Amino acid sequence: MSELDDVRTRLTVGIEALKNVVLDAQASKIQEATVESVVELVALRAFSLLETYLEEVFYLSMLAQHDCAGIGPVLPVSNRSEIELLIFSDGRRRENYLTWLPYDVAADRADSYLVGGQPFSWLRYRDVELATLKELTIVRNAVAHPSAYAATLLSELALGKGYQVVRPADYLKSLRTGAWEVMHMLTQVTVIASGLAEASELAADALFQPEPPFQAARKAPPGTYFCSHCGREEGLTVKAKLGNCRDCGLIERCTECGRSKASSTTWLRQVV
Repeated sequence: MSELDDVRTRLTVGIEALKNVVLDAQASKIQEATVESVVELVALRAFSLLETYLEEVFYLSMLAQHDCAGIGPVLPVSNRSEIELLIFSDGRRRENYLTWLPYDVAADRADSYLVGGQPFSWLRYRDVELATLKELTIVRNAVAHPSAYAATLLSELALGKGYQVVRPADYLKSLRTGAWEVMHMLTQVTVIASGLAEASELAADALFQPEPPFQAARKAPPGTYFCSHCGREEGLTVKAKLGNCRDCGLIERCTECGRSKASSTTWLRQVV
């Protein structure tokens, strides 16, 4: 078993243990206030486990010990101490510790130090997975830092799903497709973690939800793209806007005035 496999196993085992804690709380006859505290502590622990996991994946990637060929550092490093000399220094300031969530913090760090930002870049445009990571962060912050701002973000998150909440536990215990939200969250954390440890982005793609198409006016990362209408292939060597398809242009007629107009092309990225 590689060190990356070992790290992934520890995360998976830890998340499964948290699921069992939730199931035990549901089945027990303890007071409701105790159940609420339990699910909130589960969210805190899940957040901590995922942060530790992201940190370990970053270090292993920097040491070229990720299972995906081609993942490695922009600048050569030989051990963790050398990595820390890089990432803990911020200009004239020396950081005492680093955070890895919200996810864009980890992804931006990977863009700076890892070739192509991989494997963290695999999630850059995955709306479903990013929403889960944002959800976990919002809930965790509402538990750990019960400020007015954190409470507002939680209320907005709950409102988007039609939930009425007073405290984070209300959100975590809300039912969706027969299970508490906290259970859905824990399952998705496992999927995300497993994807980041796959031997290729294509293998990770099989675990993640489909990547949404790129709009013509949106900047897209380097890669190969296909027009979702006619299949025309376009390639990008740098992050840039793809623009409208030169073959089909997707000409549409306005339903109100009858005039023809070129609508925006959507592009599907080839994952390899």
